[in-house]
Amino acid sequence: SMPDAFMDKLHKSLQGWAKSRIIIFIVKRQGSGHCGWPIRYSEKQKKDAIFRHALIPVLPQQNEGNMKHIEIYTDGACSGNPGPGGWGAILRFRTGEKVYEKEISGGEAGTTNNRMELTGLLEALRQLKEPCDIDLYSDSQYVINGLEKGWAKGWRKRGWKKADKSPALNPDLWAPLLEESEKHVIHYHWLKGHAGHPENERCDRLAVEQSKKYGGKQA
Repeated sequence: SMPDAFMDKLHKSLQGWAKSRIIIFIVKRQGSGHCGWPIRYSEKQKKDAIFRHALIPVLPQQNEGNMKHIEIYTDGACSGNPGPGGWGAILRFRTGEKVYEKEISGGEAGTTNNRMELTGLLEALRQLKEPCDIDLYSDSQYVINGLEKGWAKGWRKRGWKKADKSPALNPDLWAPLLEESEKHVIHYHWLKGHAGHPENERCDRLAVEQSKKYGGKQA
């Protein structure tokens, strides 16, 4: 069974995660005949609502730079543009034989698709409490190019104006997103939307579900 001190550490690290859905996968070692982490809780832990709902905190994997490696998948949706919208994100952590995921989502009654794409990534980065090495996957060229190609930094430097002096849209989201992204090392990956990518499809479902809560009419 797991040491009590380790379980206490897990329990304490759940603070701030309780309203999110967290999934834990235990992966069997090839040929070992047993799982790497036996799940045995005390009676007290079984009665605890947190453990009853299997909210297990993420244990980080360390890379060579001593930073946690995290995969982030995000997507946004909007019924009409502007209109009711939603966003969804998946954070994935790997450590040893185990893979941990956290899903988050939200929405607004009056928004745009680009704002939801930005918000999904912003809220995902806000889950991280220290600098991390991140692989980001998004189907939004607006988000990927704005960050990877430095467009948003240029807009900020020019007082939220584009090179042609026209206003840059969504500075209220780009400003905090730049602030959050600059804390981390991010590797950007653009995905074609609605092309069967499992995590992208999951994020899309989360985003559409939230959009519908605010009156979205997606099929």
